[in-house]
Amino acid sequence: MSVYAEVVFALPIDQSYTYSVPDGLAQRLEVGVRVLAPFGRQCLTGYVTRIRHRRPSGGFELKALQEIPDEDPVFSPEFLKFTRRLADWNYASWGEVLQAALPPSLVVRSRTRFALREEPITDKDLGRLTADESRLVELLGQKAYTERHMQRRFPQLEVSALLSRLERRGLVSRLREMRRVRARPAEPAARPVSQLELDFSLDRDSLHAARSIGRALGGEGHRAVYLQAGDDRRKAIYLYLLKRNSGLRRTALVLVPEIAQSEGLRRDLELKLGESVTVLHSRLTPAQREVQWQRIRSGQVHVAIGPRSALFAPLDNLGLVIVEEEQDPSYFQKETPAFDARRGALLRARQAGALLVFGSGWPAVETLHRAHRSGEVVHLPGPPQMGYVEILDDSRSAALIHGRIVERVRRRLEIKQEPVLVFCSRRGYASFLRCSRCRHISRCPYCDVTMPFHKKSDRLLCHTCGHAQAVSSSCPECGGRLIVGRDPGIEVIAEEFQRHFPQRRIVSFDRDAAAHSADQERILNDFEEGRIDVLLGTPYLAHRLNLPPAGLVAVFHPETALGAPDFQAGQRAAHNLRQIIRHLAPARDSELMIQTEFPWHHCIRPVAFGRFEDFYAKEIQYRSTLGYPPFSYMAEIMFQGENLRSLANRTRDFARQVEETDTGVEVLGPALAPVARIRGRSRVQMFVKSPRKRRLDQALRGPLSRVKGRRSVHIFG
Repeated sequence: MSVYAEVVFALPIDQSYTYSVPDGLAQRLEVGVRVLAPFGRQCLTGYVTRIRHRRPSGGFELKALQEIPDEDPVFSPEFLKFTRRLADWNYASWGEVLQAALPPSLVVRSRTRFALREEPITDKDLGRLTADESRLVELLGQKAYTERHMQRRFPQLEVSALLSRLERRGLVSRLREMRRVRARPAEPAARPVSQLELDFSLDRDSLHAARSIGRALGGEGHRAVYLQAGDDRRKAIYLYLLKRNSGLRRTALVLVPEIAQSEGLRRDLELKLGESVTVLHSRLTPAQREVQWQRIRSGQVHVAIGPRSALFAPLDNLGLVIVEEEQDPSYFQKETPAFDARRGALLRARQAGALLVFGSGWPAVETLHRAHRSGEVVHLPGPPQMGYVEILDDSRSAALIHGRIVERVRRRLEIKQEPVLVFCSRRGYASFLRCSRCRHISRCPYCDVTMPFHKKSDRLLCHTCGHAQAVSSSCPECGGRLIVGRDPGIEVIAEEFQRHFPQRRIVSFDRDAAAHSADQERILNDFEEGRIDVLLGTPYLAHRLNLPPAGLVAVFHPETALGAPDFQAGQRAAHNLRQIIRHLAPARDSELMIQTEFPWHHCIRPVAFGRFEDFYAKEIQYRSTLGYPPFSYMAEIMFQGENLRSLANRTRDFARQVEETDTGVEVLGPALAPVARIRGRSRVQMFVKSPRKRRLDQALRGPLSRVKGRRSVHIFG
């Protein structure tokens, strides 16, 4: 009986392809295995999603699979269903989602080299060659080479076109080679060497909440709970749930925003649970990622921890999914394939019939609103925020650093003998340089953004693509004098603090001053041991979990994020400020100083005083008035291309197709993206809104399937 396989590839194409299966491979064919299959003039790695015993109609010739490198499927049927739903939700390619779920070392790579034909090339053949073709033939006479290598050797030639002509004449042939990857065996799970610790962290209210949530473990069907509580209470409840889930012989997935949190949480759980816990994240080497992946797949461990990429851990019999610090924007992946790990966690828990717990002390607006409507919210009030809070209005002050902040810092350094933490939202010295005569502003030649001035390195640096150039002594347009633009960065703040406190050690911590992990650890150790008086940092420092708390924390311009043309800008500003406040020491004499031009904004004042309800009420009212998520579903479609004119025509045509679907969706745009050009590629965006996700699907699926060229889709709601 003939056998046929439906295969998907890691290409931006949302469809499967049918292949015939040779008799020698039919016995090894299973749903979920990797295959090597011809695709055009290439041989690609694909994934079998369906096996058919009837030839598809159409009368066209089917290509045959070339190889099946797996003895057992790499994806279970349950996992395939989950990834299919995740791809559908985000209008992504199923094959790209599946490839993202594998360790890089398990993706079989192919390489094509070109060689001269085996028969000798005659003088008559050589006489018909052009000078450029002769150069390639002479090179290939030595040995076979890839097209990329030949293009590097002859950058002035159109190597691809020349090879095609030589191949049509029968002078060269293609040699396809597969990179073989030896599967690494799953290492035995290492037991922690430390003595197990007893856990007495649950107070009466936390124990009651944990038992209430834990009743869903081991039951039939999916349940979603939002746990709004302080850090210590959340961790204690997570531990209770993980212990109970482990006792039921079911596996658990724990998502955290930062890689650093993965290792810290793993150590804590090993000491409390007495079993090994696997971590999965991008900083592991390909070999390490494969070993951890194999350990999970073989059932050696029962808890997988990691950032958003851990969503694809190959866990079977999943009983519990935890999303810690759910409000963190790092759960959203904009690279292909684009997805929101929080929505992915919901889809995976539904597929497995598992308990899903979102946890945070400062929830995301849309997730909490959705939990109130269709889920369950468990709220454990935390202790009131301690210390003194002062918000200073910067709109009426000409000083770079408000006098009250200088006074408080001096008191903390001289009287209390304590170091101080200072946070600034911008890198560099100034956001741009401007000509005093013609007002020309320095801009990146590859991106449509200004180039911030970095005084320490005396250069202009694009924070989007990394392009750097030396600072000119005069305006390149008119020769006028260049002056520093608005929006001061961390370098000028550090300079100003050094002027006020010349005898003190002022140190900066950002992507420029602390680019390497060794520098970061050295600075944090010096701060903890009192060798730094004032530590200045950007949000890059605020996300460090091992940053020692300080009795005085000063924040400059937390409203910077509010300027972004994004409906989530307010939530992002509040989240950034909240991250900073967490580094304030929990003491009655602690001090929080905020210098801002918007002292009464609902994303600043309520956050500073720890009043989440006030922030949430204002933010949800704003979303409701303008019809933004969670009161609608919204898709952002971004188109990219070299030629802006053709890109604009293509985007307008796409918008017309969406409007012609007559599904009642609201189309906003198309228009140039806020950053209209990145790395030389123009960007045009449009938004499509609908109160129902089903209508969004009806409006977008057809037009998106006809799009040619680079595009990305991000879903909100």
